[in-house]
Amino acid sequence: RALTATDPSLGGIELVNEGRSVSETGSAATAIQLKPTYCFNEFVIGSCNRFAHAAAVADPVRRAHLAGWQQRLRPLQAVLPTLRHGVIHNDANDHNVLVGEDGRSVSGLLDLGDAVWSVVVNELAVAAAYAALDALDPIHVVEQVRAGFEAELPLAEAERAVVVELVALRLATSVALSAHQSRLDPGDAYLTVSEAPAWALLERLAAVEPVR
Repeated sequence: RALTATDPSLGGIELVNEGRSVSETGSAATAIQLKPTYCFNEFVIGSCNRFAHAAAVADPVRRAHLAGWQQRLRPLQAVLPTLRHGVIHNDANDHNVLVGEDGRSVSGLLDLGDAVWSVVVNELAVAAAYAALDALDPIHVVEQVRAGFEAELPLAEAERAVVVELVALRLATSVALSAHQSRLDPGDAYLTVSEAPAWALLERLAAVEPVR
């Protein structure tokens, strides 16, 4: 699927790719090709399941904890196809978010490498997962990010119900992939930059009862 200037799911957000920009209201004809192999909806048990890298987690306690999350997240397989879909940036972490001169407003996003047609609420979940790392009260942080997101784009109740599960899915995917990549390139510290806080947050989120 190509993301073009007329795609309504952009919501007026400007996307910049290799020095060229496309906006919903602009006249540029540039298209950004989304990766066809990225299948978020199959992350839990499907063919693109990055949890397959869980075997790379050396610590047996952590590996067992990750297996517990795999089981808990399995019901998402039936839920995700029913939720609203659109183009999402899919990687709004503190390395990719540009902040305005006021120090508070977001002025742009970098790195479109993970942009994908997927469930819209996952845009919120990915950002919340990163924002909650090392937070004293991560659930409060997730709720704050959700409230800010909903001020611009209100969620349906079914979307709101899976926010915490999708935050955990991002974290679980991240730690499994990090373990795999660090095996391949143990000298690259960037590959594990958020691994420790991600594990800690996964352990805290395990105490939150899933919405049924």
